[in-house]
Amino acid sequence: MLLGRIFGRGDPGHEKNMFWIEATAEFVLVVVGILLALQIENWNQDRKDRKLERTILEEMLSNLQSDLQDVDYNIGYNQVLIHSSEIVIDYLDSDRPYNDSLNSHFANITGGTIFVANTSAFESLESIGIDLIRNDTLRQKITSLYSGLYNYLRKLEDGIILHIQTGLNPQMAKHIRPVSQQNAVPLDPSGLKDDNEFYSVLKNNVSYLRLQILSYQRCKNRIEELIHTIEKELNQ
Repeated sequence: MLLGRIFGRGDPGHEKNMFWIEATAEFVLVVVGILLALQIENWNQDRKDRKLERTILEEMLSNLQSDLQDVDYNIGYNQVLIHSSEIVIDYLDSDRPYNDSLNSHFANITGGTIFVANTSAFESLESIGIDLIRNDTLRQKITSLYSGLYNYLRKLEDGIILHIQTGLNPQMAKHIRPVSQQNAVPLDPSGLKDDNEFYSVLKNNVSYLRLQILSYQRCKNRIEELIHTIEKELNQ
């Protein structure tokens, strides 16, 4: 009886205390188990997100390199249009008689470019969530280019195409006869010099083309900057 009292055997209070100790320990083990499971789940999800982020960035890098080629082509094509337009304008400003060397330039004063952006990676990123990109600076550059500058270019191109369709093309149809894809001749070379409307439309078109080239060059710089940032992120 004495030993039982010393070691607490048969003591209702002791049994109650042991119950709460065991219950608390069991609760702690359950909580720790849940926390460990959540931590493992979060780690696995983060690993999947990082793999997905890398896949999208690699695809975006390929898209941007394709966009860069398209922009370079558009810049070069518009430079050809401006060059031919300035030669025609110089002819219209001069007293020189018409010669066949102007044929190719009259054929090159009309036309336009459309920037065909490859946005598949960005569209995938948008559907998943832009926050998948951890790097704040990279994320901002991506949205600024695709949602900002690319949209501006499309609107600018739409405006220039409208000018060509409603301004330059009607004047071309009125005064210029196509001979082939590379050659065209004025119906009345000497009379064309006195047509102020044709001259004005052509001058305006050159201004639009210069603006378009500046916008393409700006776009090219931003694409190259984003390519560099993505490559840096992927190499980390």
